[in-house]
Amino acid sequence: MHIVLLGAGVVGAETAYYLAQDGQAVTVVERGIAPALGCCYADAGLANGFTASPWPAPGIPTTVLKNFCRDDTPYRVRLRPDPAMAVWIARF
Repeated sequence: MHIVLLGAGVVGAETAYYLAQDGQAVTVVERGIAPALGCCYADAGLANGFTASPWPAPGIPTTVLKNFCRDDTPYRVRLRPDPAMAVWIARF
């Protein structure tokens, strides 16, 4: 069987590597000019000190609440009337 993978990002490259190690014929198709220029590029894969902190750590809930509406935070909540979001937050 010949396997064609779309995308040469982290997941595509790793999948191709392990499939080839398993003896499969693999072709990776990448639309960019080089691998890892999509989701893998820049801060999409960034792990920084704040987001790596455990959620129940002291001070994290306060920091998260203060930063919910900022544009430059790694997470953002756009506050609007949304019953489904309210149910999800309550369950979370």
